[in-house]
Amino acid sequence: MSECNVTTCIAMAKQYLHSSETAQLDGEILLTDILQKDRAFIYANPNHRLSDANFQRFISGLAARACGEPIAYITGHKAFWTIDLAVSRAVLIPRPETELLVEQSLKFFANNEGAIRVLELGVGSGAIACSLASEKPAWQILAVDACPAALKIATQNAQTLQLDIQFLQSDWFSAIPEGATFDLIVSNPPYVSATDEHLKSLNFEPKNALVSGADGLTALKKIIVTTPNYLSAGGWLLFEHGYQQGEAVRRLMHQAGYTAVSTFCDLNGKERATRGQR
Repeated sequence: MSECNVTTCIAMAKQYLHSSETAQLDGEILLTDILQKDRAFIYANPNHRLSDANFQRFISGLAARACGEPIAYITGHKAFWTIDLAVSRAVLIPRPETELLVEQSLKFFANNEGAIRVLELGVGSGAIACSLASEKPAWQILAVDACPAALKIATQNAQTLQLDIQFLQSDWFSAIPEGATFDLIVSNPPYVSATDEHLKSLNFEPKNALVSGADGLTALKKIIVTTPNYLSAGGWLLFEHGYQQGEAVRRLMHQAGYTAVSTFCDLNGKERATRGQR
């Protein structure tokens, strides 16, 4: 048994991650993951000693975090909406602001308990599709991604959560069956400019899921223009975008003939998602 206890480990996290505002939180998350306990256990048992193996895992986790690796990649999972998702470097780490897509999707059909047909473009970890399926088991959800590794993670998450979701490898609409239509098409596509300075802090995450051309609008333009071919009458398109792209995507939506175009703000008051109806 290691001589190091919970208190010692938290102190080490503060020391080694001193430049991080989340040093203590990171240490607590590593401990809860390693010990398979919640944070209440950490607070209530400061003298709990780690086994030698668990202490080595903690040290390895601290070293990775000190190099800038996101805590979610180190632990291999991330909470989103009401579920917990496995993640790897093949997928983006689900962000709280993306929960806005789940919230608004549910609001669109709040009074409809039927088998809503949903297509998610660029499923990644499965955060959106799995969240919707967990809330609405009757919905028929098809989730696509061009990356086989991402599809593997999303499929794993759906299976773990016992959710009925159909997955398909597809570069946006390329493999969608001819004539298929959906009541809702939802997406969190790449929307970061290739020259965006924030990319420096995202170097552990897959660039193909982040970057979309010189202005960040390449994928959004393709989705906006192509989606009407796959929407049922009165169907909705809903997607996430950069907080400075609201005006541009609304203009693109109007040019493509969508109605009821509106933009929603995230919890920080920034324009984060836009919808339009066929």
